[in-house]
Amino acid sequence: MLPRTATVGTYAITPTNALSNGAFSPSNYTINYVNGSISVVPVSLTLTANNHGPKNYGDLVSSAGTEFSTVGLVNSETVGSVTLTSAGAPRTAAVGTYAIAPSSATGGTFNPANYTINYVNGSISVVPVSLTLTANNHAPKPFGAVVTFAGTEFSSLGLVNSETVGSVTLTSAGAPAPAPVGTYAIVASNAIGGTFAPSNYTITYVDGSMTVVPVTSPPVIIPPLINPPVVLLPPGVMSSETTPDDTPIVLAEAAVDWPVQTPLDIGSRSAMGDGGSHFALVGEGVLMPPLAEAPLTTPEMAPPVQLVPSAPKPQAPLERPRKQDRF
Repeated sequence: MLPRTATVGTYAITPTNALSNGAFSPSNYTINYVNGSISVVPVSLTLTANNHGPKNYGDLVSSAGTEFSTVGLVNSETVGSVTLTSAGAPRTAAVGTYAIAPSSATGGTFNPANYTINYVNGSISVVPVSLTLTANNHAPKPFGAVVTFAGTEFSSLGLVNSETVGSVTLTSAGAPAPAPVGTYAIVASNAIGGTFAPSNYTITYVDGSMTVVPVTSPPVIIPPLINPPVVLLPPGVMSSETTPDDTPIVLAEAAVDWPVQTPLDIGSRSAMGDGGSHFALVGEGVLMPPLAEAPLTTPEMAPPVQLVPSAPKPQAPLERPRKQDRF
C-alpha cells in the first residue's frame, strides 16, 4: 500500500509471494510476477486572499503574504505564504473596489506539486478622504466698490499625494456695488482644476467673510475768498468785473463832488468822472478823490463806501503887479 504522504506520480505495484490456496500449489508452477501500477494525482487546494478593510485614498497597503485562507490541505500540511497583489494598494489608487490577487504559494510543509491549486481573489475598497476648502476672509470693502473673485482666494486642508486644487467658485452678497454696509459670507463651491480628482475626496466647504464699510469722504478745503482790487468809475459806467462768486460789482456813492473830466490813469486801467458823486468799484487799482482818507471795499466786505474829503488847502491871495513891474 502507498502511504498517505506519497507524492504525485506513478508507482509500480509489485506482486510477490503467491500463496497456495486450495488446489493451487506454488511448487507446481514457475511463477512470473508482472508489476501493476498506481498513480498519485494532485489533490485540489483552494487558496483565497483575505478581503481588506476600506482604505482611505492616499494610504499605502503592504502585504505580509499571509493574508489568505486554505481549503484542501492534507496530512496536516501548511502553506507558508502567497504573493498578494492589488491595484488598490498604492497611495495613488483612486476611489473604488479592487481585487487582491493571490499567487505563488510557497513555504510551509506542503508540496505545491501535490496539489492543484485554485487561487481566489479577495478585495479592497478605496474610500474618499476628507478635504476642507476654506474661503479666505476679504479686507473691508468701501460701500459702492465691486469685488471680483479670481477663484484662488482659499486654503485647503487634507490634500494627499502632493495634489493641488486649481480654483473654487466664490460668491458673496457683499461683492456687488449696491451691497449695504454689513458683514457677508463668502461661499466657496465647485472645486476644480489642479492635480486632484474631486471623486477621491469628501469635500467640506467653509465660508469666509467680508465687511462692507461706509465710504469715508476726504475733508473739504474751502479756499479763502480773494476780493479783486477796486477802482472808482462814474455812475452809468458798468464794469464787466465780477466777484469770485460771479456777482456783478455794484455802484457805490461818494460823499463829495470831485470833478474829473478826463480819463484817469490807475495802473493798467482808466476811469472817467463826470463831476458827480457816483462812482463804481471795479478794476485793478483804487481811484480816490484828492485828500480822501476812507478805504474802499467791495460789497462782499462792507456796505457802500462813503468818501470823506479833507479840508481844502488855503490858496494865497493874488497880488497886484507893482509899477516897476509894468511895461
